[in-house]
Amino acid sequence: MSVLLGEAIERYATVCKKAGRSGPVKIDRETPEQAKGFEELIDALSPAVLPSELVAFWSEWDPRSFTGLAESDIGLLSPSRANEEWKHTVRNRFPPILLPFAAEEKRLLALELVTESHPGSRLFELDFHGNLLPLLGVGVSDFINMVADTIEQSYRRGPYTDNGDPVAMVVYEEVLHTAQAAFGDVVLDNHDRSTWPDYWLLPIGFNTEQLRLRGRTHTVVDFDHAREQQSPLHGVLQGRIMGRETVRALGGTLDSPICGAIKELHDQTGHIQLLILETCSDAGLGPDGRCEIEVVAMPKSGLGLGSMPSSLADIAGLLSNQEARVEWQKGLLETVYNLDISAVVTAIRPMP
Repeated sequence: MSVLLGEAIERYATVCKKAGRSGPVKIDRETPEQAKGFEELIDALSPAVLPSELVAFWSEWDPRSFTGLAESDIGLLSPSRANEEWKHTVRNRFPPILLPFAAEEKRLLALELVTESHPGSRLFELDFHGNLLPLLGVGVSDFINMVADTIEQSYRRGPYTDNGDPVAMVVYEEVLHTAQAAFGDVVLDNHDRSTWPDYWLLPIGFNTEQLRLRGRTHTVVDFDHAREQQSPLHGVLQGRIMGRETVRALGGTLDSPICGAIKELHDQTGHIQLLILETCSDAGLGPDGRCEIEVVAMPKSGLGLGSMPSSLADIAGLLSNQEARVEWQKGLLETVYNLDISAVVTAIRPMP
């Protein structure tokens, strides 16, 4: 166990004892279920690796015993629970490089995983409401020290505020703000991947070149008019993607369906409906949904199965048999005509 982690846990235990709370408990013997949860987490995160301090913590201490702020719903996660929360955050488009290891009532604390290009271990808060990622420290030890600070200060100020709220929750927010300021008030935007470090992008298949803005070729209205006269028509549009995401299967097979979401792109000239396939190179949106997109126009009428734009035909060609390809194309065409879709999106990049 690292010196910093040992000192943090010792301090936490001392503060808990002074405040009349139960202290941390070491693991007596790892159960088969615990070992399985650890192995499954390691496999799920590969090729990224767990920070050594987190491995040392889970190997020696029972996270469930860190109950000093239990009344404020703040606690440490087991490897199995961390795996569940990691999958949840990835589905919600948070960086896969961040592994939740502690939970609050409405937020998670996460550590950077170790990659070939970076040692990881920085501590971030995942805010589901604002989708912001403030930097709070480094390692499990910094988080345990923050919890110890909260318990110590809460004990001095009394259990409740004048409003009847637990003092610990108020103090914890103050401690977080102090930690954030100590690390330069660095806050990354989960929506704007152009703010992410390179080593956050690589695990999800992106690099800085893919995030480079190409420049608009058409306004929305110009593109909508051009698709009546030119086929195939490719373009680069800029604006705001809006609308409730409606995901539907467009064909494929039961085991490997091809799905898409229906959205609208708005710019200063108007708006059009888009089909965003799940195979789209989606690097995320900037503030307020601003983005640059690459699109393939869908003609307004007369599109036969043999006229499928090449980039879409390539997707259909991935299907294993002719019947599946035809069904997918029919499903796409029905979606295009029934919903008056102007274009299929092939790439999305965030704009500031």
